Amino acid sequence: MAQNSGTTSSPASTGGSLSNPSQSTTASTSALAAADAKVARLLAKLKKDGPEVLKKPTNLALDGAAFRFFLAISACLCLSLIFDDQRIGGFACVACFMVLLSDTKSNLWGRLFGCFIVLVVVSAAVLAGYLVKDLAYGKWLVIAVACFGVSLLPFVENFWWLVGKYFLIFLMISLYDFAPDAAALEGYGLGFLVAVGVIIIDTLMWKITRLGVRPMDQIKRFIGGVRNPRSFAVISAIILLFALWTALAVGFQEPAWVGITVIYLMNTKISVGVKKSLEKVAGTAIGYAIVVFIFAFPVSYHLYILGPLIVLMGTPIPVFIAKNYLLSQVCVTAYILLVLEWLTKSYGGDASLLGWRLLDTCWGAACALVGFLIMALIDYIQRKRDERRYRKAEKEAEELKVLNQRLAEQERIRDEHLKATTNPAHP
Repeated sequence: MAQNSGTTSSPASTGGSLSNPSQSTTASTSALAAADAKVARLLAKLKKDGPEVLKKPTNLALDGAAFRFFLAISACLCLSLIFDDQRIGGFACVACFMVLLSDTKSNLWGRLFGCFIVLVVVSAAVLAGYLVKDLAYGKWLVIAVACFGVSLLPFVENFWWLVGKYFLIFLMISLYDFAPDAAALEGYGLGFLVAVGVIIIDTLMWKITRLGVRPMDQIKRFIGGVRNPRSFAVISAIILLFALWTALAVGFQEPAWVGITVIYLMNTKISVGVKKSLEKVAGTAIGYAIVVFIFAFPVSYHLYILGPLIVLMGTPIPVFIAKNYLLSQVCVTAYILLVLEWLTKSYGGDASLLGWRLLDTCWGAACALVGFLIMALIDYIQRKRDERRYRKAEKEAEELKVLNQRLAEQERIRDEHLKATTNPAHP
């Protein structure tokens, strides 16, 4: 009460509120409106419910999206049989998967334009990487560009965030001792064509059946945007640089794989919560464990076993993106590793490559986990600060409400007094 009385006396001492209650009431009302707006703004900042709430797709829409992935991936693998070249099917699976995973637009022309942009960006990244890496300090230049790019990705919106991530990943792939051959170019081109064909068919079917919300729209819940804090951009770049530097210093067989792991894991929308970020790390680890278990059986290396496994892991991805983020990351990781194993086998590699990928993936995931924990600590500190500001603003708003009520009461008494003096009652 002492605090409230002290607050209510300040207007009288500064502006003669008792002599002119109308002006004081107006000023107090304006101050109260400003205080309420401040409270609402701080409360909205405290409510970190993640990005916009999207409508859930129907079961029929989920089934249609899963069938689209099944059809596209199966068609890409069949290219290996048609051209009698295992490499073409593998590269086609990579290209087709990138396009389908970045297919977040609604209209046909927007979706086809997205396919074209992904093709151009990936091609530019591969070309730039292989032209620069053999220059003096070329590999360090690639790493510097990757670190700078990963610091910008947290602020890029929706589709362009996915394209930026593909650019950085393929820029890091250029650090491998591998040069694109005719089979790679042919496979990528055919993979994009398969994706375009599936998207056209999917658009026509969606218009005919009117299925409503598309499952891949749900991926917008997790991809970057302006809601990411600036500190996340700095931490992402530092974590990537640290992971690559330690991998090079220790002598990892393929440090680029460490960088790719960090880029993939760190690029998320922090506003969805640290839990989702940890699910991404856990999903990657579980997916890798599943692949290691699969290849513990020698029969898994047979193409007629490996191919169905690739389709099996790729088909449910759009369903899990809409329903279970952890399982979607498990399937994405397993799919990528199985396709890479398909390509490794086509170039004469063996299962020993899975071992260094495991080590590199674990180190990249550990670095990303440290980054997420740092972000969790920063988020906790900022949230506590915002809570203190909110409580303070709420207290000030309550005091202004009391002041406003007292001023309104004074004005009412004054009006009654004026009426009584100007219109005295007759006996």
